[in-house]
Amino acid sequence: MKKNLFILSAIAVAAAALVSCNKEQGIKNEVEPEGVPFEIVAGTVETKTVNDGVHTTWLATDKINLFHAVHGETTYNDNNAFTATAAGATVSFSGTLKAGSEPTSGNTYDWFALYPYDDAFDKPDGTYPVTITSSMYQTGYNNTEHLAGNRSKLAGKVESVAYDGKPSITMHNLSSVVKVNVKNALAEKSIIIKSVEITAPNKITGKFNLDITGATPVLSEIAEQGSTKVTLNVNSGTELAVNGIASFYIPIRPFTAAAGSTFTIVVTTNRGVDTIVSSALGEPFEFQAGKIHNMSVDYDVDSPATLPFSISGEDGKAGYVGVTGLKVTGVSSSDYAAGNSPYLAKWDTDGATLDLYVNSRPGIVSFGVKKAGGADNSSFKVSSSADGVNYSDVQTFAIEGAQYTIVNCVTSNEIPSTHRFIRLTFTKGSNIGFGPFSVSAYGAPAISASDITGVSPAGVTDATTTYSISNFVGADDVTATPDGTYVTDATVSSAGTVTYTVAPNYTTTAKNGTITLNSASNSTSKVINVTQLGEIFSVSETTVYVPKDATTATFTVTSASFDWDASVNVASEKNLSADPESGTKNASARTITVTSTTDSAEEDDIVLGAIVIARTADPSDDPQKKTITVKKAPLATVLYSCGFESSEGFTAGSTYNNSTPLVAGNTGYKWSIVYGTPTTTNKITGDNSLQMRHYNSPDTNFGYAEMQFDVTGGPTKVSFNALVNNVTRVKLTVEYSTDEGSSWAIVTGFENKTLTTSAAAYNFSVAGSPAKYRLRFSIGSGSTRNSTAGRLTIDDIKFLKSE
Repeated sequence: MKKNLFILSAIAVAAAALVSCNKEQGIKNEVEPEGVPFEIVAGTVETKTVNDGVHTTWLATDKINLFHAVHGETTYNDNNAFTATAAGATVSFSGTLKAGSEPTSGNTYDWFALYPYDDAFDKPDGTYPVTITSSMYQTGYNNTEHLAGNRSKLAGKVESVAYDGKPSITMHNLSSVVKVNVKNALAEKSIIIKSVEITAPNKITGKFNLDITGATPVLSEIAEQGSTKVTLNVNSGTELAVNGIASFYIPIRPFTAAAGSTFTIVVTTNRGVDTIVSSALGEPFEFQAGKIHNMSVDYDVDSPATLPFSISGEDGKAGYVGVTGLKVTGVSSSDYAAGNSPYLAKWDTDGATLDLYVNSRPGIVSFGVKKAGGADNSSFKVSSSADGVNYSDVQTFAIEGAQYTIVNCVTSNEIPSTHRFIRLTFTKGSNIGFGPFSVSAYGAPAISASDITGVSPAGVTDATTTYSISNFVGADDVTATPDGTYVTDATVSSAGTVTYTVAPNYTTTAKNGTITLNSASNSTSKVINVTQLGEIFSVSETTVYVPKDATTATFTVTSASFDWDASVNVASEKNLSADPESGTKNASARTITVTSTTDSAEEDDIVLGAIVIARTADPSDDPQKKTITVKKAPLATVLYSCGFESSEGFTAGSTYNNSTPLVAGNTGYKWSIVYGTPTTTNKITGDNSLQMRHYNSPDTNFGYAEMQFDVTGGPTKVSFNALVNNVTRVKLTVEYSTDEGSSWAIVTGFENKTLTTSAAAYNFSVAGSPAKYRLRFSIGSGSTRNSTAGRLTIDDIKFLKSE
């Protein structure tokens, strides 16, 4: 059959006459040699429709399936293929009736035919599947070639034909055809159409059963199969000029659409834009087999606008012209005076609209208007759509107030994710001037705020920072929550502003606090990190000496971020004062003068008291509080001192029975120790003390410690601290040498001297201020031994020179 199966028409019917021939004609049997030769004649329909119908023209190679059955019975004889013997509008089809199935006297017969021939079709029992494809192509515009053959099957049935009668079968198209006429309604832009898609309220493509139980064959639905959508792709489409119309033919399953049901047509072009048109039926409509039904679409939407989208309003109505994706209808051709900028575009018609087609999901729609009229109030309804036809409400804004009132409208309701069309519809009360208009790109709701850094160690009270929100739906319900330890208070004092308080940081370490911003209605939060600096609070020294020949001394305090107070704690029966006793924060050092009239002692420091510097009312709350010990300098000069500390080169040990001397001390100040060691056991002061021992057995030597260097400068006095573990058994002997240790003499009063078990201070004078002087401390020979080792502990040795 020729491919131009359909001639364009609003209603079309195709039919063929099948006429039985004399069995004696002896036409060659092409299918079953054992059968009876048979010939049919197929012709066009005699009755034309008013629009000239659809013409059927056969080719010599065309084949049909032919079946017959005794009238009223459901078992049909399959006569296989009958083939056209020539080309033309009316031709003979020859074939062979199945052997033993030829019509017999006394019966009438039902005949059934199907085009094109399908060798898998062996019985017309209502289960034969006919496929109407959901995706096809049309070459160019206004072309019907794709409708030939299997795309539009023909079937026919005639009943109660006499056994020797000449059956005439009217062939019916099994599909209906929708003709979509697309008009290029753009201004000054040609288009190339790429595809046309139809979505119907019923299943129109897929597999359907061929039902011949009625007088006319029809297609019935198969459960779980079929689709409501069909797509016609266009090959070799050319540019369609402005106002040009192109037609596209799409076969579908015949059906009756109910009143109120909706059809949607999507036209895609080289501009990458879909024009989507939907239409609801006012009354039932039958899409009949073999008929063409016209539908028209105006392609009038340009490329979509890219989000975010905005118009300033400063160009008035001219700002709407030529804007991609934007269309405004019903708006006055004139603008308001320039003094009303940016609210220049005059909206004065009830029902005026602004339509915007966008390339992605829209977020927030905002616009500003100025009430140009008097007391009558207007409104704007914002709606959105997935197809540009069926809109759903988003939000309505009342334009109220006195004349010249400016109203800013911002949507707080979410636009559905599938919607790409935004519409503003004006309900007029009084005229308005339309100004800025914008649509944001959709995104997850977010709160943005910068971290707060460099907060003063002193903290801040009622400081402010800002935040911003994006993609919020609903109210700006942001709340602020402080961490409660470092940031002690935080509130949203106004939209976009947070007021906060940070506690003082009295440490040297930076502190990190937080302010958490949260929106419950938008399920989003933001943590603002708050970094506070630490401060080094310092004093110039921790021990201050009032000179022996003066009454005052000074030290400095540095507190860059905090005020401070000095509390003076005076030692018993001493006099001490400080000036000033408070100070304000200052990056420069502040000088404090201490005063005391207490006389100097001959040989020891006199502790006058302590000064506590703190930045808090209660010094215990300041982890960096400073305690300065104030002393009166002694009359004597310390030429050498030793406390057997690690800083002086002595390492604490636990081996006391060393007969080989242990040499310890810093370079130039070495001590030789036998039967003893620096130790932390029963120490007197500091980290270590020197402990010497003697044992009953096996060694009877006595412990001693001897200086390996001389003190120079003419010492006049020596002082030290000492204790023993047994007053009766352990004695102290002190010896001195003025000839670098060549000879030794016992210090007067310190031969086998009895000590106490508690630490006590001892001293003796040095006669003649020798140029070189060294000492040896030992367990005296008058000590006695038993099974318990005797212990002598020495500490805090000082060589003094009196003034």
